[in-house]
Amino acid sequence: LSGSGSGGTATLSCGGESVVCKRSHLEKLRALLRSGDAGDAAAASGERLFERRAYCVLARVLALQGGEPRAGGMQAAVGYRVFDALARHHGAAFELFASPLNARFSSFCSAAPDV
Repeated sequence: LSGSGSGGTATLSCGGESVVCKRSHLEKLRALLRSGDAGDAAAASGERLFERRAYCVLARVLALQGGEPRAGGMQAAVGYRVFDALARHHGAAFELFASPLNARFSSFCSAAPDV
């Protein structure tokens, strides 16, 4: 597994297959992992384990997009401003139908039960 990339992207590879993502998405995954229940243990387990977990999440999201990186996940999501307004005016703090990459809140439901 390698975590390489140039500029604003990162490439994670495993078994001859690669996924490319924005470095900001990789950092968001890292922050979500650290904020979760297993945050301290996950941080202590090292970068290699994080990269393996990140690869699995990214490969799953790519598969849900039909294997096309620019497909956008076939989603009809609203923008962050809408979620911010829902939080401000209605106390929303939980999101349905999100992925770790597009979730606005730290609590969300995912199509993948282990994410």
